[in-house]
Amino acid sequence: MAAIKVLNYQNIEGYISTAQIFVSAAADYWYDAALEIVLLDEFDPEIDLLIPFYNAYLAAVGTYASAPASGVTAVGKLQAHVLNRARTNAGARFTAIDTWYAGTGGREDDVDTAITVSQFFADVSLASGYSVAAGNIA
Repeated sequence: MAAIKVLNYQNIEGYISTAQIFVSAAADYWYDAALEIVLLDEFDPEIDLLIPFYNAYLAAVGTYASAPASGVTAVGKLQAHVLNRARTNAGARFTAIDTWYAGTGGREDDVDTAITVSQFFADVSLASGYSVAAGNIA
């Protein structure tokens, strides 16, 4: 059974982490825009603009607070793939994603060194049903 290679997994984890960073940062930009309005020295622009920009910020927080459902599903499939397909050097299945991260028992036909994932990826992994131990989060 062929499993995804560690390097490819790490690349995918990096893309997902970067996507989550950008998605979660979107609300910050709406907040900065609302703050800019608060800091205006003009009363009329503040009255006209503060509420709609603050509401846009609140909407962005609600929309971008977590990964999209399709992303959570994709990460769940990635984790399931590793557990279903990856084998130790002795041919045994990995019983937990953390064991695969650690390379416990080696990884058949792949690198045996331990790897870590970002907190952003770990959060999406948890949402998909696969928790990541703190020691495996960089």
